[in-house]
Amino acid sequence: MKLDAKKLHIELFSEEYDKMSDSILDAKERAKGINPMSKDYQLKVAKKREHLEVSQLSSSGNSIDDSSWELCVREFEARKNNNFTSKTKIISDVLINIRREKEELNKQIDLKMYPLKGIDPENPSTWTEIMINNCYNKMVAADRWEMETSMDYEDFVKEINRDKHFARSNCPRYGMDKEDYNS
Repeated sequence: MKLDAKKLHIELFSEEYDKMSDSILDAKERAKGINPMSKDYQLKVAKKREHLEVSQLSSSGNSIDDSSWELCVREFEARKNNNFTSKTKIISDVLINIRREKEELNKQIDLKMYPLKGIDPENPSTWTEIMINNCYNKMVAADRWEMETSMDYEDFVKEINRDKHFARSNCPRYGMDKEDYNS
């Protein structure tokens, strides 16, 4: 776990950097003193910060002092000198959990991004009827979101069979082989 203090702080206390990717709505919420993050996330962060004995975030989700930074500097200096702090074990455990969660999230994203295994994304004859229905429903949902008019089902089926590029861009992804898929 070779990290410098800044990298350690970014990984261990990513919640202090969340505001950098805030939407305009989130930024307005923070300006009003409201934390736009989910309650589950806020509780998880609060528990971690309590374990590490650093200050909690403000009601708007901002850091109120440098306690988390100071912890990371102390930890980095100790590790650099092959020593430990009273928090080394807890920090190591938290980092392991953070990395596991990121790995699991990346696996879930990969599953949703790539075509289902066992099908040819350019050949709808390898797709089941359920998959085709779910692909169509997903396209319709996306069109509604974009306020566009969708093609009808029959035209969709013709197009995926006629155009390999259209088929690939609309092919079944994770979960689309199930009847209860929520498009």
